[in-house]
Amino acid sequence: FTTAVLGGAFGAVAALIIGTALRIAIFARREEIYIMRLVGARKGFIRRPFLVEGAIAGLVGGGVALALTWGTYQAVESFLFRVSWIPASWAVAVVAAGTSFGVLSSAVAVRRHLREV
Repeated sequence: FTTAVLGGAFGAVAALIIGTALRIAIFARREEIYIMRLVGARKGFIRRPFLVEGAIAGLVGGGVALALTWGTYQAVESFLFRVSWIPASWAVAVVAAGTSFGVLSSAVAVRRHLREV
């Protein structure tokens, strides 16, 4: 239960950080978005670069989380007691979950902005 609560809290913080970073990027490119809309760009065309940016942020976040987990595993293994490493499928799932979480967070941020404008 505690792990689920902490994971949910960390997930909420990550969503806020990714969403805020995307809003800043959207705000910085608001004139470009305005011009793209004037010439007839559809919302999907405007949304795609921000979704890719969110996917990259999530991919990097998942990779960093995996690297920190591996570092912790190495420290526990060498200084405290013997533990086993997570299966490779779980490691791939962590990175995939981070990527999809980044895409979802950026989709929410972009959708809000495109609705406001």
